[in-house]
Amino acid sequence: MALLDLQSSISSRVALSAVGLADRRAAVVVLGSVLVYGFVMQRLSGVPVGALVGVVLMFEPLATATILFVALVALALWIVRPETRDRIESRLFWLLVAGSMAWLTFPLFGMFKQVVLPLRGFLWDRSLAHIGRMLLGISPWQITHQLFGSLPATRFLDSIYSLWLILIFVFPMVVAVAVGEPRVRFRLIFSWFAAWVLIGTLAAWVFASAGPVYYNALVGHDANYAALQLRLAGLERLAVAQGRPLAALQFQPILLDAFRLRNYAPAGGISAMPSMHVALATLLVIGGFRRNRLWGGLLAIYALLIWIASIHFGWHYFIDGPVAALMMVGLWKATAPLAARLYPEPSSAITAVHGELSPLPSPPHLRNFFEST
Repeated sequence: MALLDLQSSISSRVALSAVGLADRRAAVVVLGSVLVYGFVMQRLSGVPVGALVGVVLMFEPLATATILFVALVALALWIVRPETRDRIESRLFWLLVAGSMAWLTFPLFGMFKQVVLPLRGFLWDRSLAHIGRMLLGISPWQITHQLFGSLPATRFLDSIYSLWLILIFVFPMVVAVAVGEPRVRFRLIFSWFAAWVLIGTLAAWVFASAGPVYYNALVGHDANYAALQLRLAGLERLAVAQGRPLAALQFQPILLDAFRLRNYAPAGGISAMPSMHVALATLLVIGGFRRNRLWGGLLAIYALLIWIASIHFGWHYFIDGPVAALMMVGLWKATAPLAARLYPEPSSAITAVHGELSPLPSPPHLRNFFEST
């Protein structure tokens, strides 16, 4: 397999001895967690191992190409800016770890979303729909269609939403080579995977729901959501007439057909609460603020647009996004103790000088919320 060959090739140039013990232990935590999750999902879903391997291999070329692309961009940057060349061995090591993690996570998560979750049934749609209407007085989608109801505005939201998958797949690999501080790098990468497990799997099982666009097909009759479907169908007809269909509206019936067939395939599954789109967009915001306030602010705007788009196209209820964002922030905070354990501070933080203890560092200035911990 190309990815395995790539790993062997890079590993031959990046001696494992050049990678610190802490990095190796942290990598075991990440990849071990992925394998445990995969084992559990395979046992719960009953997906044949052969079928799982087949889907995993479908993702391998994408993972290999992404690793190569990120590596080439990073190498070019290191040539142009020599001051960024610190810890290259560690960064390339984590590129392979993050690439392998992303490669495996999508097909493993697919077993849950496509095979396990449908067994739960959609239990929360009526409550989630009521919460949004109670908070705003009308269905939230009616507000987004007042603000972004034109075809150009809807097309803009569609582009924003479609870009998410690329950004999320590339994110852990970019973090691997772009973030030099070991604890932050580990937390961002591990939080990415943990979100699929804790938010996309456990929380999705607890709050099993289909979403507004599938309400009438999978939950029951709702005239308001039927009106949403008519509205979206009208926008899609206009888009097709212009020769540029809307990706979200093209994909929605495909997911519904796949759900009814219950086949395990490279992509599929229906789940609303909590929104993984918003959860992982929130992780982008956290990573952005770790870089600087400009990146954090821009990615915060992107995350807000993702939430709006998720309501606009009927993927999610109003509350799915804020709940997912809070969960992601909580998960990010929870990774701090694990990162501290894997990457302990040097024992010489307090040293004796001339028989006296050196003064403790002064407390840091108050930092941005996302920069704390």
